[in-house]
Amino acid sequence: MNKHNDTLNVLLEQIKTIYTILITLLTIYSSHAFAGSCGSVYDEELGWLQEVEVASGQSEPLSEVPAPVTVINSDMMKNIGARTLKDVLITYVPGMTNVQSHSDMNVAQRGIYGSSQQKILILLNGHRLNSHSYSNANPDFSISLDKLACIEVLRAPGSSLYGNVALTAVINLITKKGTDINGTEVSVSMGNYGQRKLSFLFGNEFDNGKSDLLLWGSYYTSEGEIASVPTNEDYSREPKDSYAILDGVKDPGSYDVGLSYEFGDFTLLASQRRARYISPFSLMSDSASLAGGGESYNYSDYRQLHGVGPGQAATFSHLGMDYVKEFENNLKLQFQVYYDEYEYNEMYVGNQVEKNAIFITAYDRGYGLIAQLSKPYNFFGAGRWMIGTQINTMELYDSNSIYGQAGEWLQFVDNKQYNIFDTGTETITSLFTQIKHNITDTLLGNFGVRFDKKDRHKGESIDEMSPRLALIWKPYDQFNLKISYAKSFVDAPYVYQYYNYYPNLNNPFALKPEYMESYQVTPTFKLAQGKITSSFNIFYNKFSNVIVRNNNSENGESPIQNYGFLKQWGIENETTYNQNAYNLAFNLTYQAADGAENYGVSDDQIWNVPNWTANLILNVNPFELFNFNNQTVSQDLWLNLTARYIGEQLSPINIEFPNIKFHEPNNEVDDVVLFNTGFRWDKLWKDFFLDARVYNLLDEDYYQGGSVTHPYPQAGRWFMLTVGYKGNW
Repeated sequence: MNKHNDTLNVLLEQIKTIYTILITLLTIYSSHAFAGSCGSVYDEELGWLQEVEVASGQSEPLSEVPAPVTVINSDMMKNIGARTLKDVLITYVPGMTNVQSHSDMNVAQRGIYGSSQQKILILLNGHRLNSHSYSNANPDFSISLDKLACIEVLRAPGSSLYGNVALTAVINLITKKGTDINGTEVSVSMGNYGQRKLSFLFGNEFDNGKSDLLLWGSYYTSEGEIASVPTNEDYSREPKDSYAILDGVKDPGSYDVGLSYEFGDFTLLASQRRARYISPFSLMSDSASLAGGGESYNYSDYRQLHGVGPGQAATFSHLGMDYVKEFENNLKLQFQVYYDEYEYNEMYVGNQVEKNAIFITAYDRGYGLIAQLSKPYNFFGAGRWMIGTQINTMELYDSNSIYGQAGEWLQFVDNKQYNIFDTGTETITSLFTQIKHNITDTLLGNFGVRFDKKDRHKGESIDEMSPRLALIWKPYDQFNLKISYAKSFVDAPYVYQYYNYYPNLNNPFALKPEYMESYQVTPTFKLAQGKITSSFNIFYNKFSNVIVRNNNSENGESPIQNYGFLKQWGIENETTYNQNAYNLAFNLTYQAADGAENYGVSDDQIWNVPNWTANLILNVNPFELFNFNNQTVSQDLWLNLTARYIGEQLSPINIEFPNIKFHEPNNEVDDVVLFNTGFRWDKLWKDFFLDARVYNLLDEDYYQGGSVTHPYPQAGRWFMLTVGYKGNW
């Protein structure tokens, strides 16, 4: 044993020496967290130790989570001037990349993405934000960041605890407490391209601390950047010099309003948000097909309907109540009831010669309950067991479609015989359990499994078992090693299964769930009294039963099919370094395909996903750095520089119109380095603060593909100025 410990000590000393040299020469590191929010505790030897709940459904140190977790606190969001959840994810989370969708913001986790964000489960204080019929949760301006204390990102399949939709990752958004605000915070933002934003927070405790209230509201609108599209990049049936609207959010704007109210053992959560995104290019190749598209169009040629212009406007409403009680025998009861509604409105732009369009509307609701019990035990070592159940019912209760031509609306379709989606109900009944056990003083086991039984609206019901197994070795406080396996699933969204646009199919309702299996090895080092933390992760994933649109489907076959599989592997690193006057963060990802069938892969390249990505975030407090102790002005000023590297990508183009074809199977998107910069000055004058940001500082031209027919141009240089007031009671 002594020889074993000596070897480990030598190894740790060597690693410490290497990292000290790297810190000195490269200065590329930063902190995961500054303040003790979201369950952080401080250790004099190890610095801030974060505690999270997203991985096991119970509070536990990061060193004991069964799979990689990234934690982002409110200071980290403010430091980079993040505008959307997507900004936060692609900056701080290894393996998370931007991916272009037709009508909403989207991200890919380790190369996996859909036509919308449907592969990642997003929670707000443990409440599901994904719609029940479409499975989407848009990481855009509909999720206000100002209300958040921190974000926990489980970078692993999460179905063993959360069931359906938790395919590649789980994101838990944790709101601030009312006492964190202790008054009112209001801000006004303005920027180029017609950007306007209002944000409001109110919070405090009442009844001598027996209750806590947080209210929030935000509104954002933007005209969008008008980007020129030259003739040689216009993939239309009649190519010409044209334009596209990039990152437009108007007609209508986007908002997020809600409250969190804690009283006794109960917590009430209520929120409503609207996601909005203007489609840069068309979707339909003609009035009878949704399979093609990607043409430039004139936004003003299409008359709004219900206040919505071309693109998507989706409204999400959530109401939930939590009850948490810990009894004298350490038995803990957690109970949640919830009710959600979703309204989907989207205008699909079509043939530019005839100015065809279709407006689709759908409404769903979901409701249910989650109950779980947990308790520590001492039996062949200490541990904690947990068992729970969930019952969830969803109903798509209405839908309709309106067809237009020449920019006007002509035909309204709304009847029981032919809704655009089949109305109906589905129910999932689930049981789940987890055991966390200290096998030895240094070895910890974590096993979880969940069984989901889904009664589909039509067709066969599905039964899914989702296991997770992890071993965590903690020989020292400064080092831990995790080895994990997990399997997850996401069932075909209801709107894919019961889409009446193709009424004469040979085998309707035949879509199967998609599956993800992931093997991960994660060593983590903590050095220099917690100032340096570095975590590596090696993963191997298999994604199977992939649901994609097959544009070459034959008569009688649905174009939406389970079409193939993808095997991939990769290496991720998160490294942080924190000092009082400055802090730096660095993350790096390499990911590559290891085989595929009927999936977008060429050699080791996944289409529209870079092999290499990296982020470097530097924050500096100049007053603290230069020790201006005699300054009479506030010293709470932080300057930021964020650099992002996006590697080259293979993004094939294959578009066919009756009169012209675009076939570029080897089309590549060049790599690019992007810089964002800005500052935030709290207490600039009394209770006022100032925030100024420039995004894509060098105005780089770059493109991004995804679930679209060709790579789309991305936004150039944008800036925003925010003035705010934060006053205490």
